[in-house]
Amino acid sequence: MPSKKSMTELQELGRTYYGRKEYQKALDAFTEAIDMSNAPTSSLLDNRAATLEKLEDLQAALRDGKRTIQSWKQDVTGYLRTGKILRMMDKPDVALGIYQYGLRKVSPRDRNIKLLRGMHDKLIRQLSPSKSVDPFVTLPVELIEMIMSYLRFHEMVNCLRVTKHWHHFLTSLPSLWIDLDLLYAKRPVPPKFIRQCVTRSNGKVKRAVIHRLKEDRVLLHLMTKCYSLEELVLLVHAEFRYIYSSGWVAQWLVEQPNLQTLKLGGSDKQVLGSAALDVPALIKKTPNLRTLALCSWKLLNSFLDLDFSVLTKLEHLRLEDFPLNPYPRLPNSLRSLTMDVHRGTSHLANLTHSYLPLLTELELSGCFALVVVQHLQEVIQQRRGSTVVTDAFPSLRKLSLDADTSYNQLQDLEWARNVEELRLQATALTDAVVEQLPMLFPRLTRLDLSRTRVTGVGVKAIVQQLGGQLAWLG
Repeated sequence: MPSKKSMTELQELGRTYYGRKEYQKALDAFTEAIDMSNAPTSSLLDNRAATLEKLEDLQAALRDGKRTIQSWKQDVTGYLRTGKILRMMDKPDVALGIYQYGLRKVSPRDRNIKLLRGMHDKLIRQLSPSKSVDPFVTLPVELIEMIMSYLRFHEMVNCLRVTKHWHHFLTSLPSLWIDLDLLYAKRPVPPKFIRQCVTRSNGKVKRAVIHRLKEDRVLLHLMTKCYSLEELVLLVHAEFRYIYSSGWVAQWLVEQPNLQTLKLGGSDKQVLGSAALDVPALIKKTPNLRTLALCSWKLLNSFLDLDFSVLTKLEHLRLEDFPLNPYPRLPNSLRSLTMDVHRGTSHLANLTHSYLPLLTELELSGCFALVVVQHLQEVIQQRRGSTVVTDAFPSLRKLSLDADTSYNQLQDLEWARNVEELRLQATALTDAVVEQLPMLFPRLTRLDLSRTRVTGVGVKAIVQQLGGQLAWLG
């Protein structure tokens, strides 16, 4: 005859019998309560498992423990009971796996997770060799948090790889994940890692330094989930190698005053009528750039003068496969300059305003490369009031020319006598021309003559003239 008692009343009755050590009566009461419900509570299943444990029916108790875990994954009750039963069955390795699984599933905010972690650490100590000591097992949690606070973020992340125990332990401490610092990332950071960090911090990230991010969409997740965010630094380097704009103008819409390095590569699908790069707006929104590379852009949205001179901190400028019409104004702060030069002297007006006293590296290609350099040399000499040609680029140490160059043209490079690294990729160069290089560039230590007609005769002449001074020859 079915009982007239409710499930709660039957559970309380079972607990009363259990307290009196009348385990069979307790089992009957708990079983009747469980049969009354399609989804019995974790405490009810645990009560019956404990009773079966006392009756030494460990297999049945284990079934109830596993059922608790399956139905209540975020409750520590099932993991504690199942682990205990497995230890009684002399299966400590399986019990350790249950505890580790529980530490992954139970929320770090659960006040009972310390019980689960304590059982896990105790079992680790029992299973460890007698002479080995894991500091994460023996030290208090507060002391470990204090120790880890002295590590940089990337060093703490490396600690996740020590053991599975270290991984579970560190990822369960929210205080270690509130300062997200990717400054030392060596490879692109996947979005999954950012989301994991937000979860581990319980959405309490206060400071985030973003560097080498693989997908910028995850920033939205970071900012919407972390209401405690106080500081967000989008770090110093951004590189986009293959941009294709669906509109007529490819625009840089976000102001980035802290951005120092920017590389924008246009799509090779760009043809007449496709996207044009809005360079003036880009320059305006990134005023503190130190390195700028614009490559494979066939079109600009304006034929107005390009004024890079307003970027007063710019040190490295690369313009490859880029429309120079007219040539841009260049900042005095430049230390390295790379350009494709395919237009003549009619477009040189802006270079009159350029003055490059700090330039140490110059890389030019195209049929008018030497014409542009000659013009720059004359402009700089006039501004300095000097008649000495070598005063034009006093800091220049590295020169690369990818253009057909005759001996007479090389003689005009007197302004480059201080160059120590020279790269000439010109098919017209022959042994007779190359043999004169040591006289034109007496300080050479590195020389690249690839894609020329130079043979062993020319190489031998160069090596003999420069002696042991030449350290590298291509």
